[in-house]
Amino acid sequence: MAVYLGKVLNQELPVNHAILEVLQDVFNLLPTLSPNPENAGVGDLERSFRVKTNDQLMCIYLSSLIRAVLALHDLIDSGIDGRTDQTKEDKKEEKKEEKKDAKKDEKKVNGVTEEKK
Repeated sequence: MAVYLGKVLNQELPVNHAILEVLQDVFNLLPTLSPNPENAGVGDLERSFRVKTNDQLMCIYLSSLIRAVLALHDLIDSGIDGRTDQTKEDKKEEKKEEKKDAKKDEKKVNGVTEEKK
């Protein structure tokens, strides 16, 4: 990095804005290492570590919350699907029972008519 920036300063290489953006991101992500006397003994390093840790923990918390909501959504969906499947099965069983009852009724009617003949 130092060699590249030195060559850019000496105008040996042209300025590449994509590289400079990445370098800027790297430097922005680094914590400040100098102590800050205004914060009553709390240095910038400690503060930046706390901020970074809080940001990471917030991401973990949100992802856990989203995962739980999605799991509940899947559970509700599977319950609804299970109910619709169950009602379909119940309707099929009712139709089978109705067919059996109809056949029994036909046999009774046929049996009665045959006896009368």
